[in-house]
Amino acid sequence: MPSDHSAVLKATSNEASNGHIGIFTNDFDSAFYSCIVEAVSNYLSTHGFQLSVLPKQQSKHSEREAFKALDNGTCDGLIIHADTLIDEELNELMTQYPCSVMLDRYLPLHPDRCVYADNKRGGEMGAKFLLAQGHTKIAMICGPDSFLEVADRSTGFKNVLEANNLELQAELCGDFQHTGGEHCLEQIHLKHPEVTAVFCQNDVMAFGALKACRRLGIKVPQDLSILGLDGVPMCEYVSPRLTSVQKPLRRLGEHAAQIISDLVAGVDVKDRIKGSCYMPVLAERETVAQPKGYKNENTSLTKRETECLSWTAAGKTSWEISVILGISESTATFHLRNAGIKLKASNRTHAVAKALHLNLIDFIDDSSA
Repeated sequence: MPSDHSAVLKATSNEASNGHIGIFTNDFDSAFYSCIVEAVSNYLSTHGFQLSVLPKQQSKHSEREAFKALDNGTCDGLIIHADTLIDEELNELMTQYPCSVMLDRYLPLHPDRCVYADNKRGGEMGAKFLLAQGHTKIAMICGPDSFLEVADRSTGFKNVLEANNLELQAELCGDFQHTGGEHCLEQIHLKHPEVTAVFCQNDVMAFGALKACRRLGIKVPQDLSILGLDGVPMCEYVSPRLTSVQKPLRRLGEHAAQIISDLVAGVDVKDRIKGSCYMPVLAERETVAQPKGYKNENTSLTKRETECLSWTAAGKTSWEISVILGISESTATFHLRNAGIKLKASNRTHAVAKALHLNLIDFIDDSSA
């Protein structure tokens, strides 16, 4: 195996180690991949394995070479994130090397060995959230075309805009790095001053966009809202704290490590562990607000919608609401869904928050239920 694929990191392990597990990612130094790798390392080290991180050059050759680490004894199992190989090539390699797990990508022929997040859903959630805040003049900073998740995130975001008879004011291609986000934000500010919100397809570019805003004197979120995607830990530490569509990065790593450790141990993962698609969640912090001059539409809720939302605010489930109000669970869900549509909310929690803000519902003392 070429020297540039030698192990550069080994997690601590006891003498009873069952072997080495290799992990091959796009950029080990990035905040996104470091969270995943740390989770993998923590899980494997507590289960008697050593972790070897294989440095990546984004090319088909380097991705194929990663699998060969299973041939030459460098590692007994492999967790791989692949961007450049097409599905047919990966299917062949996954079949040839059964002790391998695909990270953040789905292969229909190997569903039990794929652990991934729904990137299209992430784009959809981002668009719905910005629309719910009243934004209609929106720009998007995409990642490089060579990354598979870019197409899914773009499709999800644009589909929601199209469903609301809107289109992007600007779509710029970044590089998933701070500098790309900074440069693209400058271009948006210069050429599209009408934009009130920017969706960055990863958090790192959003950090760069925030830096550009500080230099240009743009107040976030008063003058411009910025939304990221991935949910890396640094979102909590920048100022203002970054609102982001958050992927369960550590859980992705833990799940991949769980599957590969069982594969190396000879366990049939089809009987024990299923590969999984994880749904992102919206982590609302401080960088998204309603655009200047935005006025809430006069929203009116029916009595039943108000009751259902009020009990939701009190922490009740649809089933509990159905018992309290003497209606079916499906009817309670129906009224909650209608209330969410009227409020342009992305989920029930968001609907409750908007209804409380508009004084459409009051808190209920659930001890009276």
